Amino acid sequence: MNDNLSVAITRLELADLPQLIDCVRNCYGESYPNTLMYDVERLEEVIQKKLMHSVVAKLNNGKIIGHCALTFDGAHNVSPEAGKMMVDPNFRGHHIAESMAKKEN
Repeated sequence: MNDNLSVAITRLELADLPQLIDCVRNCYGESYPNTLMYDVERLEEVIQKKLMHSVVAKLNNGKIIGHCALTFDGAHNVSPEAGKMMVDPNFRGHHIAESMAKKEN
């Protein structure tokens, strides 16, 4: 494992969605229970409606290797659920999930 791994934790942008879906597939194949995470159009909708606020972990080449989100089940809900946390199996062991969780606030 490379101990000098350089990872940037940034807010998810709409342009990142195809890379995010690749990350979900790297982590779960097609088995992630929330199918929203495989659908660009549905992801765009929940982000634009401010029902999901995400951060991602990116390598220097722009590849997304992790994701963490606060989600709301409706526009009037003021108590988000933290979740959709994932880190590409090839990059686990570097405290990436912890870094994303700290950035989420």
